[in-house]
Amino acid sequence: MTGGGNAGWLDREHTLWMLHLALPCRFGKLLSGLLISVALWLLLDQIPGQLSFYLKLFFVGSCGYIVPVFIHVIERTVAAFDTVSPLLDADKVELAHWRQRLTRRSHRWMITVITASVLMWLVHVYLLEISLGRDLETYFRLGHYASSIGALLVWVCMSFAIAALSENAFYLAIFSNRLKVDLLRSTGQVELARVAVISMLSIIGAQSLFALMVIDAEANWVAFVPGFFITTIPMLALFFIPIWPMHRRLQAAKAKELQQVDDRLAVLRPSPKTDFDDGPKMDQLNRLLSYRREIRQVSEWPFNVPVLIRLGLYLVLPPLTWVGAALIENMVDSLI
Repeated sequence: MTGGGNAGWLDREHTLWMLHLALPCRFGKLLSGLLISVALWLLLDQIPGQLSFYLKLFFVGSCGYIVPVFIHVIERTVAAFDTVSPLLDADKVELAHWRQRLTRRSHRWMITVITASVLMWLVHVYLLEISLGRDLETYFRLGHYASSIGALLVWVCMSFAIAALSENAFYLAIFSNRLKVDLLRSTGQVELARVAVISMLSIIGAQSLFALMVIDAEANWVAFVPGFFITTIPMLALFFIPIWPMHRRLQAAKAKELQQVDDRLAVLRPSPKTDFDDGPKMDQLNRLLSYRREIRQVSEWPFNVPVLIRLGLYLVLPPLTWVGAALIENMVDSLI
């Protein structure tokens, strides 16, 4: 009985804890981020252990950024689902279950994610100490409590946000596969694509903060490179998991529609010769040819070229930020 009770508790679902941190007022998410930043800055000041300014700014900025941005992405995801739900091939029970799953997780899921984030933090600390010629025992004996707690908070917040958004990305893929595709009305697929884009951009913004560790003279490449690679794969997954099935469906629907138009054209014009004196047939041909041009112009991706260009620019933002930070550091060192 006890085991069954524990299993029931572990499987019980609750709203994602980060969503409770948003203040219920105008600009509540922004204010929450500022309050988290101030509180964490004051907390790190009270914890023993030397902590450089840039490293402290990275810890504070990361936590103050991740929480409000994560809340914003979840809210946009729910809003997009509410928009496309009438277009989904699903009953009311499925729709209600999906909507709930976008904002809720079980105790088992939350414990697993937090445990995994703590283990990744320990591995990161271990690799960092090896790069400095020390071990974990020396690390904790030296009393680096401020940097330990700051790094742990970043790992927990970042891992939690990425895990939740990644699972939601798979639900967006389900929605993409169950969406009723209309080549002339792209509202549904565009709404889902926007969520994929802002999810990806949320991780790019977090990666840009790694530039603070590039400036930090006490940090080496082990301090930020593992975090960059660990966030890059989920970042790409957040984009492609929802987008790819939508692309395949649009591609198939477009090919099918064009084939149907070509079949109709073959019936109206069975030979290469065209009877221009047949007014009714020419009207039908003109309508079909005009419709075919419209279908050919329909994008097989749920966004247009300018969006793709902006995405490409955002993708190079973190590396450019790091290069700029390194150049500033070198200039300052040369002047001192």
